[in-house]
Amino acid sequence: MKKIYLTLPQIKAELDKCLQCANKPCMNACPTLCSPCDFIKAAKSGDWKKAANLIEHQNPLDEVCGIVCPDKDSSSPIIYYEKSQRR
Repeated sequence: MKKIYLTLPQIKAELDKCLQCANKPCMNACPTLCSPCDFIKAAKSGDWKKAANLIEHQNPLDEVCGIVCPDKDSSSPIIYYEKSQRR
């Protein structure tokens, strides 16, 4: 499977789609109970490491999160941006 890396403006556009819902329905929909709302909030503040850690802490298969996520438009940009920054 070919990985697609987004530009920072593309990532910011994806992050802006999050409504920061108080009841976090995205977390309830996540098979690993990861909170997209929390890692999106961290990423929007520029703390990419914290965003990645929030995913990795809850999910032992964090690298597939953006691929299998039912709402990949929200989670995929965070994962792929953080992975691309590790090079």
